[in-house]
Amino acid sequence: MQKYILGAACALILAPSAVADRLVTDISDNRALSHVEEFHWFGGENDFSAGISFADFDGDGDLDIANVNGRHWPVADLLLLNNGKGRFPMAAEIGDWRTTGYGGCPADIDNDGDMDLLVPRDWLAVGIFQNDGAGHLSEAGTIGAAGHARSCATPDLNNDGVADLVIADRGGASFYAYGPLAPGVETHPLTDVAAVGVATGDLNGDGKSDIVLAMRGDATLAVLFAEETGYADPVLLGRDDLQSRSVAIADWDGDGDLDLVTAVLTGSNQVYLNNDGDFDRAVIIGPPSEISAGVRVTDLDGDGRPDAVFANEGQNSVMMNGIGGARRILLPGENDTYDLDVGDLNGDGMPDIGFANSDAPNTLFFLIPTGDPE
Repeated sequence: MQKYILGAACALILAPSAVADRLVTDISDNRALSHVEEFHWFGGENDFSAGISFADFDGDGDLDIANVNGRHWPVADLLLLNNGKGRFPMAAEIGDWRTTGYGGCPADIDNDGDMDLLVPRDWLAVGIFQNDGAGHLSEAGTIGAAGHARSCATPDLNNDGVADLVIADRGGASFYAYGPLAPGVETHPLTDVAAVGVATGDLNGDGKSDIVLAMRGDATLAVLFAEETGYADPVLLGRDDLQSRSVAIADWDGDGDLDLVTAVLTGSNQVYLNNDGDFDRAVIIGPPSEISAGVRVTDLDGDGRPDAVFANEGQNSVMMNGIGGARRILLPGENDTYDLDVGDLNGDGMPDIGFANSDAPNTLFFLIPTGDPE
């Protein structure tokens, strides 16, 4: 059985944006967003980038970049190695074949201490790429059957200390698998909804990882609560005309439970607020004209509250989650952005942002202290 919940909405006051070759937009008294264009482009207009992930693949203590490309067309995926300062002077193609990649999930799937990579793909099974410890990723087989995978997550679903896998499949073949993740691992059907994004977290405080799927049709999100074995039927949130491609989980309102920050393709971005495992109210955090394909949450201004970064068709945006309400900042450049990730790329202790742009070079934005000449 599927349950539907329609949320109420509140208003949003929008802040003005600033655009320049080098953008410095005040976020708080001591931080700013900065984009240095000439150093931080990678990929090209023919790459159809659909995924970007930050992780330490070569074991040197900084975050490298896995750039997954293709979507419906075979394109090479790329691993870029960080020199510790947010520069990426070395890169290599991932695997022997160019494939139809979407997303990408770094995880130590074989418990050998280094970061491997799982790649969901269109018309192909999920690809496994194992790390030799120095950042060389080699094809090691596949998981599941060929389908229409769009996104992945690698939580520890059964609390055994080993990474598991959840795949969102637009064709209705979403599944999960318990680790260790290896070729031929048993997969378990999840639900037949048309899912394109996935996030996991303990939404009802029972100590188990629940699953949230972003949907293209029928509703905005599907929430699947963990049971003693397996998962309950999905609880559908939102309307069928508010389609989503990505969802992030964070305590947006600071009440101690996890809310659902949702990128919406066909309307305003939303936060579905958690009330003891029920999501009976939605808050609007963007204009209806914004077409958002991806979202990540991070504390950009150091106030202890999660902020949201959205990957858009057009200008990408940041939604600052202040005590007095949300404030929107537009970033420079207009692209068809499919995915993003956040993390400290240059070792200054502040989160940076990477965007995977389809039909255009990819971009990195760095959060730096206001007035810093670099």
